[in-house]
Amino acid sequence: MTPFSIELAIEKIVDKNSKENFLEVYKCYEAGCYRAAVGLLWSVVVTDIVSKLQKVEIDFNDSTAHKILAEIKTKQQKREKGSDWEQSIVKDVYERMKFFDQDTYENLLHLQKKRHLCSHPLIQENDNKLYTPTPEETKSFLRHALEDVLTVPAGFSRHALTDSILGEISKWLCCTNLSLKAYSTI
Repeated sequence: MTPFSIELAIEKIVDKNSKENFLEVYKCYEAGCYRAAVGLLWSVVVTDIVSKLQKVEIDFNDSTAHKILAEIKTKQQKREKGSDWEQSIVKDVYERMKFFDQDTYENLLHLQKKRHLCSHPLIQENDNKLYTPTPEETKSFLRHALEDVLTVPAGFSRHALTDSILGEISKWLCCTNLSLKAYSTI
């Protein structure tokens, strides 16, 4: 088995903007700025997920992606609790779109929690130190983000593929999706 290489994985990032943004995360990591790397990584992952939702909405005419994007826009317009929409995006794409498996979902929730620790001071009695993730922990976050989100094309979510495949089968068989739903147990 080949050892994991961040540099090689960066070349496989699907979205051009995500790749450019991740390079900034990597520069922070290389410079030993682990708090900055984790904080920025969360932003890159969220932005990449939104980009994937937009792509799935357009390429697959996906109504669930459309609904999630509309909900995000509504929350942003209402300015609900700052970035409230960020809090729910991982859960929404996991539960409603099946973009990732349970392990990836848990890793992203963990990244989100650590991002909050890195970005918001948690000052305890007699300890005015800011939380700082270790180099190993930070590299682990980078690896999971690369392998589980950034290098995965938008159409490869289980939800998008299932709907697309069933749609093509439906056209081919000249029947409705309703009659195919019985076969959709993925």
